[in-house]
This record gives sequence, C-alpha cells and structure tokens, in this order.
Amino acid sequence: QRTQDLPQVPTVAESGYKGFEAITWFGILGPAGLPKEIVAKLNADINKALQDPALKQKLSGQGADVQGSSAADFAKLIRDDIPRWGKLVKDSGAKVD
Repeated sequence: QRTQDLPQVPTVAESGYKGFEAITWFGILGPAGLPKEIVAKLNADINKALQDPALKQKLSGQGADVQGSSAADFAKLIRDDIPRWGKLVKDSGAKVD
C-alpha cells in the first residue's frame, strides 16, 4: 500500500513488479510463556501510546505508518513472514558469522 507521507508515489507492484511484497515492521516481543494477562496489558498500553499525536508525529516523521494491532495479529504477521524470508535466506546461502 502507498505510504501516507508520499501518496503520489506508486508502490513497487503499481510500477510493474507484480507479486513483489516487502513490509518493514517493528514490534515489541517478550519471552516465551509470558502470561496472557501481561501480554494483554502491554498490548493495550502500547496501542494507547500509539494514539498519542506527538508520538504519531515523531514516528511518521521517521517514515513509519503508525498502526497498532492485537497480539494475535502480530503473531500471525511473524508466522507468515518466516517461510517467505526463511526461504530467501536459505536460497541466498547467507551464513551467520
């Protein structure tokens, strides 16, 4: 989707590269087994903070499209990215130093 800051700039797909998708995202993760009550509280507090106009403006000024989500939606985003980017890394032959 087009960025809010540059709506006149077409996406890569709109520029003729169909099927191209690369989304940069940022999120906050906790340790495995974090109690659901704590996850829910953190998620609510983070989503509330993301509605603060000053924070939204600061993040937008750095090129971010500020969006909150649920913990379940964020977990799905991560799960969906693993096969896509895992294949790319494997196919590239990249190794961790």
